[in-house]
Parts: sequence; C-alpha cells; structure tokens
Amino acid sequence: MLIIGAILIIEGLATGNSGCIPNELDPGEICGNKCCSFEAELELLGKSKESFKKLTTETISEILDHNYTEQIFYDLFYPDTARYAVPSRIVTLVKNGNFDNEDVLNFELQRKMRTSVFTTGECKKINFIENYLREVTIKWEKSHAIYKAMLLGDEIKRRKYKRFPISESCYQEVLKNGIVTQYSCTACAGTMPTRTCTNLCENIINGCYYVLSRVFGNYHQLYKDSLVSLLKERAKEERARHRHEIQLFLTEDDIEDGILCSGLPRYEVEYRLERLLDVPQHGRNHYFSNVFRLFLRAPEVSVEQLLPIQPNANYICRNEGHISGNSQCFNGFTSGIYEEKVFSTTSSGQEQNTFKSFGGTARRLCELLKS
Repeated sequence: MLIIGAILIIEGLATGNSGCIPNELDPGEICGNKCCSFEAELELLGKSKESFKKLTTETISEILDHNYTEQIFYDLFYPDTARYAVPSRIVTLVKNGNFDNEDVLNFELQRKMRTSVFTTGECKKINFIENYLREVTIKWEKSHAIYKAMLLGDEIKRRKYKRFPISESCYQEVLKNGIVTQYSCTACAGTMPTRTCTNLCENIINGCYYVLSRVFGNYHQLYKDSLVSLLKERAKEERARHRHEIQLFLTEDDIEDGILCSGLPRYEVEYRLERLLDVPQHGRNHYFSNVFRLFLRAPEVSVEQLLPIQPNANYICRNEGHISGNSQCFNGFTSGIYEEKVFSTTSSGQEQNTFKSFGGTARRLCELLKS
C-alpha cells in the first residue's frame, strides 16, 4: 500500500496536480480541470468575488473619501485664519457663493483688521476699504470656481462608482488567473499557486473597471482642463501678490476718512487699514496647506492624481502577494512569459484590453453615460 501511495504521489508531482482528486461526475466549468467540483468551484468563486471587491474598493475609497476639497476651501478663502476661527455660518454662506452678504463682508474686514470698528456702513464707503472688498469679492468668485470644480469631480466619481456593476466574466478571470491568491483554481488541487504575471494581473483588474474609465472619460478631459486652467491662473495671481505686483495703495484721504468714521487716532487707523494689505506668506512660513501648494506648483500632475477612479492595479499586483515580473509566472495558460503590455486606463487604452468587461446591459451603459 505504501508503494502504491508513493507511486500516486510521484505521478501527481510529474503531472503538476499534486493533491488533485479527479472529479469526473461533477467537474467545475471555470478552472478547466477536474480537481474542482462544481460545488467547490462555486464556493471558491464566491470567496474570490468578496475578496476581490474588497481589495479593489479599498484603493478607490482612498480617492473617494479624501478631504482635499474641504481642506482646499480654507486655502482658497481663509488661508491665514485658523479653521476654528471661521464661524460655520460664514463657511456655509461662502460655500454657497453669497459673497455680497453683509455678514461675510463684515467678517472679512474684522478678521483682517482685528477690529469690528470699520464694519459700519460709513467706514465701508472709504475708497480704500471699498476697493479692497471689490477686489476680494472678485478673488472669491475665482476661488469659488475652483472649489465648485473640485466638488463636481467628487460628485461625478461617487455617482458613477456607486452605480457601476462588475461583470461575472471579470470575477471568473480573477478566479482562473489567481488574482486573489488564496482563492484560485489551484486551491482545489492543494498545490502552491503559481505567481500571476504582473502585467496580466494589472490588465485583468483594469479590464474589470474599463467601462468606469470610459464613463468617467466623458467628463474627465473637459473637467481636468478647466480645473488646471483655474489653478494656473490662481498660481499666477498668488505670485504677483507675493511680489506686490497686485497691490492696493493707501492714500492720505483714506486715512482721514478712517479717522472720521471710526473716531480712532491716526496711528491706529493707519495700522488697521494697512492690515488689509497683508499677503499670505509663501515658503517655509507659508499659510497654505501642502496639498494646495502642490496644486499651485504643478496643477497638471496633482489634478491627474486626484481624478482616477480605477483601483490601483499597479499597487495591488506588486504588493498583494504578486512579486513584480512577467517571466516564470502564470500567463493565463501555463507557467511562462506574459508578453502583453499594460494597457493604459484611458478609454482608448482599455479598448485594446482583452479582459475588458461590463456587468450590465447596453441600456444600463447608456444610462451611466448620460447620467
């Protein structure tokens, strides 16, 4: 009996199916061998689906759940004021674009001048203060365009992602090619799974979400170009202000008018009015957050990193049990070399991907494209 057992083990090793128990009566249909019964394969597929969805969703959630938009709101409107010092009512009004609201204008003067004396109607008629409020309102309108653009990008991604179905054929490729290592076809045979080639792994994951790229691609380029253009204009203005190329000028008449409307001594009025000329600092002592500084310094790069809604296939395929490489690995058929490139996640790139799939009907696709 021991000799027969040894012979069976040797034969199993020779065929590469060590531990495989043939199932002639009820074989599975996905894995293409008789080691997995239909029931065992179905169970593996269910676990693979759950793990794959979790694996890919984690990297997408990092993009969807970012707080950049909220953080950049304060960079755009109140870079030199602590968040806790900005009343929630003012934040709501500004987010809604109510820049001509008296409370918003009064808060702006009070936070910059550190006094409420100049918030009266008479003081606001001083040419210097009037010009300041006109200039800051124009700046707010431009800032609001950036803020609304980022909100739009977030909304597009969330709306499209929540409504996006992954196809059954995608899940089958994930199981067949061992993307989720512990739930692959080799699990039935009890053998050590062969590492999936990196490019194959990436193409399968990207292919599963290819329609999502196509859907978002309808909005992506126009949205990206618009946001990059707004950020470039803002960066140009910030540099000009920092060099004092954009600056208000305080005149003797403004100081005299300030004394009359406030009743404060000359030196006090001059000091308070000059506070309106302060420009948020750049460099080491900057007021801007690191995220906003990056947006201003390299908008093309930073916006591109913010936009993708695809799971990070590059990270998953190299750090989730897949050593980087496309040789001596499972290439979809056998252990060997995978010669295909990784297709880009753009719509045109994924059209070439043989693993592209969509878990819905043509009507469903039209709904996603139109919504």
